Order: sequence, then structure tokens, then C-alpha cells
Amino acid sequence: MAGEILVATVSAAVIWDGRTVTLTAGKTTVRAGHALLDGRAHMFAPLHVDFDVEDAGEPEEEPEGAMVQTMRASIVTDDTEPGPADTVQEPEPDPAPRPDAKTVRAWAGENGIDVPARGKIPDSVYEQYQAAQD
Repeated sequence: MAGEILVATVSAAVIWDGRTVTLTAGKTTVRAGHALLDGRAHMFAPLHVDFDVEDAGEPEEEPEGAMVQTMRASIVTDDTEPGPADTVQEPEPDPAPRPDAKTVRAWAGENGIDVPARGKIPDSVYEQYQAAQD
């Protein structure tokens, strides 16, 4: 076929016309009869089209925003069902920061609660402190 397009079946660096040309399998294309194929035709195969685009003539006028809705509906990943286009999931609020350890230790000492002078304060002491503040 005249003008047939061929695609590289291997990746390689070849010398052509005095310069290095990089062929990338599945990406580098050349028309049948091109000088690059001389002695390298075995590195190429005919490019096959998996689908044809039909000439539908003049496009129909779409209502404003229809393209955006079509695009939103078609963007689906991991085979999940698309949800409403306007759904936005709000992030979970950050939990309240823990009070200062020095403050908790002082409060625990004043209230007769054993707490180590250094190191991690047990979660139960933090919970008691929070409950006393509420």
C-alpha cells in the first residue's frame, strides 16, 4: 500500500544519514519507502488502526455545559460507579491538639494523679484532664 505507515517493533539507536536516531518500540513511525527503512525494515511492522473515526458532518449544537457534564461522567477510575458530578467530600477535621505536657503534669500533681515526671503521659491522664476542662 502506498504511504503505509510502519511502527518500530524494537527500541534501538541506529545511525542514519550520519546521525544517531533513536527508535522506540510502538512509538517511532515511518512511511513505507522511507530511507530509514533501508536495511532496517525488519525493525518495523505495519501500523494497525484499532478504530475508525467516521465523518459525521457538521457537529450538532450542544446545550451550554453539556460537554463538561459528558467529561465528568466519563472520568471513572478503578471500575467504580460514577457519583454525582457536584459531590465533594469534605476532609475530616483535625482532632483537637493535645494540651501541653507540662500543663497536664501540673494538673495531675494538683489532683493526686500519678504521672511520670518524664516520658510519655498515659492517654488516660490526657482523657481525665480533658474531661475536667469540659
